[in-house]
Amino acid sequence: PPPPFPPPPPPPPPPATSPTDDTDRSPSVTAANLAQAVSALTTLENGNRALRGMPGREDRDGILEDFRRRIEVLLKPRLLAALQTAQGGTSGGKGGELGPLQQCAVMYTSLGRTAVLMEEYVKARPALVHKLWFGFSISESPRKASGAVNSEGFVAWLPGWYDSILKLLAEERRRSLAVFGSEKGPEITARVLDECFRPLLSSFSTRLSTLFSTNDSSSDATGSFESICASYEATLRFLSLAYDQMIGCKNPKLIHVIYARVASPFAPYQRKFSKLELKHDTIVMADVTNDVQSVSQSVQDLDGLQDAVSRLEALAPFVIPVVEGARSRFQLLNCGYQITQTLSTIDKILSDHIAELYIAIGTLSATMTSSTSVITQSFDDLYVQCSLDILKIAGGFVQSLRGFECQTHDQLRSMGVGLRASLAQMAAADDGGTNGGGGGASSASDLNNSVDSLSMVEVGTLLAREVCGGKTREQRQEHLATLQRFAGGDGRAIQQGGNRASSSPELFPHTREELKKLITTCQTFVFDVCSSVPNHWLSPSNMSELKIWRAEDNEEQ
Repeated sequence: PPPPFPPPPPPPPPPATSPTDDTDRSPSVTAANLAQAVSALTTLENGNRALRGMPGREDRDGILEDFRRRIEVLLKPRLLAALQTAQGGTSGGKGGELGPLQQCAVMYTSLGRTAVLMEEYVKARPALVHKLWFGFSISESPRKASGAVNSEGFVAWLPGWYDSILKLLAEERRRSLAVFGSEKGPEITARVLDECFRPLLSSFSTRLSTLFSTNDSSSDATGSFESICASYEATLRFLSLAYDQMIGCKNPKLIHVIYARVASPFAPYQRKFSKLELKHDTIVMADVTNDVQSVSQSVQDLDGLQDAVSRLEALAPFVIPVVEGARSRFQLLNCGYQITQTLSTIDKILSDHIAELYIAIGTLSATMTSSTSVITQSFDDLYVQCSLDILKIAGGFVQSLRGFECQTHDQLRSMGVGLRASLAQMAAADDGGTNGGGGGASSASDLNNSVDSLSMVEVGTLLAREVCGGKTREQRQEHLATLQRFAGGDGRAIQQGGNRASSSPELFPHTREELKKLITTCQTFVFDVCSSVPNHWLSPSNMSELKIWRAEDNEEQ
């Protein structure tokens, strides 16, 4: 018989490897075959899912994760290079410049690392905007002698800077749609807007405080509150236009949060509006107050009286444009919130000015009707005419104040309509968020996908509510109720022909009291002038000097 088969040789021993060396067990990856590596990783992940429940799952997951990490390390430089190439198209470059970036987007999406791609993309976009911001104070802003930033220069420069961001957002909407698709495009545009401001917020706040300090007790008169309001108005206009580039965003709360962050440098001015407005108006009225106090200092004759009356006629109504500006700034910044404090501030400005007027008129009356005054020696009808002109000043001020109060009621009612609509939208969003299984007042937003535009008033109301409206629905409703009470109800009585202020409290109670004193002082001045000659001779010291006492009997007969 033939001999039996010899036994097979033993298998060679396996090479010595570390059980934790995943690099040797994963496919090789180089910068040249990234696309093939990503495709291979996708195939391996599909196979791993098919083997779910089989032994060795942890090892397979570890190998795939290491493979993915190595691909990301090699893909990062390519992404940065693609972003650098795409930056050349900011001014309207060729569409082909987006090709490398689109390739990177496909690979990152396959890797499940879209968030990493979005983060790097958003960080790279606003570089030019940041450069313009930080270059302004060095090369474009004229400096005052004190070294402070010129407020007029900044206010004039800011809208142009906002225009550069709007151009970036318009280009970004086209790019993000091409790179990320229609689902993510509007959200990417919103995140680019956020990145435009995120590194600048501290600098923005510092620059605004240089224009007008938020320290209400500061005596520094650098800049003015009007510069802050002009900058805020430009910001509202910018945010209203920027919303057009984010229409279709699936995350409306993101836009709400971004808008609040962009406008956050103005939040201290909104919270402390009444105190800062009082500081601003006091500075504005300082020269007027000094002029009113100096009116009666050098009045000795008829010419001096006529000059004093002319000056008072010019100075008396000066406060009305000042408080009208305060009311407009309140509507711009606070949109009806904190109405009680603001009305108190306006009341103080008006009442202090009226007090200065009647003190000056009282001093003028005492000077002109004193025993040594020329009016008692050479009385003229023009003195009476001047005194009547003083009374006319009080009448004109009453008319101006009445018109100001009527306009204030109208504006308060208009602000109440905006607040009521804003709170109704937010209540609907809160209810929708609650019914949807989460949300509430802290997470819902009154912006939704159906809103195709936002006006400046809507943006301003949204931001004012965020800063001054409180944290709960009850607090916001209390603000609305207070505003409607001062406005004279909800407006239905006005529309039906009712009394405008029948159901509203007095807007300026201290001003009313001071106005009564002014009217009384002016009336007393007229009486003092008209009775100055009789009073002069009827005084005990002068009565004995009358010629009647020295007349002889025959002359008397």
